[in-house]
Amino acid sequence: MTQANKLAVMSGRNWGVNPKLTRLWYKTVAERRICYAASTWAENLNNKKIAQLSTIQRLFTLKITRAYRTTPSSALLILSGLLPLHLTVKKEAIITNVTRLGRNDKFGSTHFNTTDYDTQMSQWTEPPWSKPSTTLKNILHSNHGPFPNYLNRFCITENDPCLCGEPGTPDHYLFSCPLTDLNHEEEPPPALYHEWAIQAAKCKKTKR
Repeated sequence: MTQANKLAVMSGRNWGVNPKLTRLWYKTVAERRICYAASTWAENLNNKKIAQLSTIQRLFTLKITRAYRTTPSSALLILSGLLPLHLTVKKEAIITNVTRLGRNDKFGSTHFNTTDYDTQMSQWTEPPWSKPSTTLKNILHSNHGPFPNYLNRFCITENDPCLCGEPGTPDHYLFSCPLTDLNHEEEPPPALYHEWAIQAAKCKKTKR
């Protein structure tokens, strides 16, 4: 709920932030944090926990759809194109169990066996995300993108902090934001920053 309140502050009182951007923030930040370690607790979901997850998700869907507070939660999910949060948590748990932990799992009457999803790798392949796209390079090096400080600079939002409380700059997400800690780059010394930026744009292994 704290993240939902911070999202409300970032969105402002007006209609500035595009709903697609608000949905992107929810999918990439809030939902990922809620689903963290889902394989360890998703099996014990009861009606009380499902209701709690629904309450949390409702705060975000209201911001995404800009609907009235009296709008039913089911309608908000349809308008925002989101699954109920407890189903998303269960989905993440099944994916983790089957593809990473080697455990068979099931959802209702559907069974998921590890042998059905294991594939034999004949040779090393380079994933398409290992090479940064031209669009991503432009966003990171120009600071023109869906970053809070950029949106605030053009008066689209009233505040510029990230959900973690720090200034929402591209460098913040690359080097220090706790919400993106799994994809951090090593921060270069200030004197070498320009050279690092040039090399990072050329490097195929720059993290996305």
